Amino acid sequence: MTHASSPCVRRRRPRRAGESGFTLVEVMVAMVLLAVGIVGTMRTVSIATRASAQAQATLTAATLGQQILQELTQTTDIQVGSASGDFAPDNPRYRWESLVENSDEEVGLLVVTVTVYWPNVPNEAKLALTTMMPDPNAITTSTDTTTPTTGGAAGTSSSTTGGG
Repeated sequence: MTHASSPCVRRRRPRRAGESGFTLVEVMVAMVLLAVGIVGTMRTVSIATRASAQAQATLTAATLGQQILQELTQTTDIQVGSASGDFAPDNPRYRWESLVENSDEEVGLLVVTVTVYWPNVPNEAKLALTTMMPDPNAITTSTDTTTPTTGGAAGTSSSTTGGG
């Protein structure tokens, strides 16, 4: 029996022009392009993850600052001045400072600013929330007197607001 006529034995024939297949150079170029694409994708994912973490930290700071601002504006004994504190034990990385001052624009109004600080690489980040509110300590008095006169009654009302 001859080997050429045997169905089990195949002979390799030389490669002809136009046949498919990749050369070593083509495979190497494809690997370099794939590596560059993977590095670029990982960098993009890293930047997106960092931006997401910063957005979450800012949202937390805004929520915590809003709580302090709400506490300050709902109290009836708010005083001009400053205060500070932190949010431990729930959020120990965050701290706050408040400043209450009289408005330059209108008598009887207070400007309340709460600034929340938290660690952020490389510097500390901060978010300031500001609102205006009526000064509950401003003295408001109202008197209502009725003076009888002949031929009928006349009423007088007076209201005085004093700064405090």
